[in-house]
Amino acid sequence: MVTQSSHNQWYPVSLISELKSDKPLARTVLGEDIVVWRSGHKICAWKDLCIHRGVRLSLGTVCDNRIRCAYHGWEYNSEGRCELIPAHPNLKIPTKAKASAVYSTHEYAGLIWVNLSEEPKTFPKLDQFSDSNYRVVPGGPYEIDAAAPRVVENFLDLSHVPILHDGSIGDSNFAEMSDYTIEDRPEGFFATDIRYFQPDPDGSGSSGDVWYDFGILAPFTVYFVKHIGCRQGAEKFVLMLAVRPESVDKSWAYMVPAYNYAADLTEQQINDFHSYIFGQDRPVVESQRPELLPMDLSEELHLRSDQMTTRYRRYLKDLGMDFGVTENGYQKIVN
Repeated sequence: MVTQSSHNQWYPVSLISELKSDKPLARTVLGEDIVVWRSGHKICAWKDLCIHRGVRLSLGTVCDNRIRCAYHGWEYNSEGRCELIPAHPNLKIPTKAKASAVYSTHEYAGLIWVNLSEEPKTFPKLDQFSDSNYRVVPGGPYEIDAAAPRVVENFLDLSHVPILHDGSIGDSNFAEMSDYTIEDRPEGFFATDIRYFQPDPDGSGSSGDVWYDFGILAPFTVYFVKHIGCRQGAEKFVLMLAVRPESVDKSWAYMVPAYNYAADLTEQQINDFHSYIFGQDRPVVESQRPELLPMDLSEELHLRSDQMTTRYRRYLKDLGMDFGVTENGYQKIVN
């Protein structure tokens, strides 16, 4: 079910670099098929439907800042109005000949974002992404057969890092979790003083402790700040995870890192590393049962080290979120 709690959020649909000037993209958000295309400097996102015979507009092309339907050649301008019907070039265009739904769009952090609501939430932003001292390297998308809340909760699951990611960003010999602090914020919550021992936290080849802060910007957009060297160190690594729920059990994740150090790393090296880490997470998250995230905490066993993920579930419940979650125990998804 799609309700206002999920409908009015912003979702990433593409890397900016993926969208070409002459070809639209087909995407699905919350089960809604949309077409994304560029008209000059404007990004357009509509319901993926030509009003004439119901053909997907994403099968068409873009020319002269209009999108052209592949079936009968109807051309629509960036406002959604049809301006040309080739079979009747002199016809006064009917008022009804327009896009059936036009959505809000935004370009940020190397991604194109879409909001399906007529009353969109305020767009979530991180200070580091507008700071010229940081290099932003958007990556993805990563396809995963899992509900979006499961994907996000995995990112917030702090105690899995030393075990599942042993040898890369974790060390199973240092799996004990220290206490950390969670505070409420207007956008959700924020956790500080999360300490890990890592084999090579800064690329220097030396192991040591590092400190993380985790925060939430929206139900399916979260991030961390990694402090290099020490808790008050000047060098920072920020990673945002933004998830687009295609359907209740299929999602697309984007990883957007930002660094104010490590200028020698190439974009390919950065993206390869995050692809490797996500590749370790994917089969685990896809295997979780129930497929939908339980809102009833009694359905699973929770320990002190799980307070971040239990806080996330309470946050979703307080929002009234009912997409990708279940109140009914081990509910099976039926396609």
